[in-house]
Amino acid sequence: MPSGWIHTLLTAGQRLGLGGSARSRFACTAEIVFDESCPPYEDQFLSIQMSGRITAQQDNTDTDVAVELLDITDGAGRPEKILSISPDWRQADHPVFYFLNHNGLIPYKDAELVHPVVVVRIPLHVLRFVRRGRRRLQATVRILARPTMKTIAAAAGVVDYVCCSEGYLEAQQRR
Repeated sequence: MPSGWIHTLLTAGQRLGLGGSARSRFACTAEIVFDESCPPYEDQFLSIQMSGRITAQQDNTDTDVAVELLDITDGAGRPEKILSISPDWRQADHPVFYFLNHNGLIPYKDAELVHPVVVVRIPLHVLRFVRRGRRRLQATVRILARPTMKTIAAAAGVVDYVCCSEGYLEAQQRR
């Protein structure tokens, strides 16, 4: 999380015409981005952004940000897990993708990210999908109040991705 992101949070009274709605909902967007400075096959990333209103219990609430990924190709009612081959992108001793990072202070009880902020860029080469082919990925961003880890804002974004590698379910069925 960029250290300066919190400076874009403003209360409705302090916005002074910077755009957006004082009551805009918390939102998440997901998109596939390319970084040509990276080696081939390691140059695609899933970029997760957040924007909108965050309501905390009090001013100066310390927070974490969490990102979870699901494959919803077969419908939101039948989500499949997305795995990570890197321990940096999962919880200890569990292969399911999970990202958790310190987010910083939310300066006001009723704050708003006026402009989208990149939460994380996830390297796609460390992810393993259920099957190869066209996939629909859902990224969920949660803002968690410290120390209780209670969710104070959450939103999901969806992006399509074509997986060219064999899926983990396909590999299991082949054995």
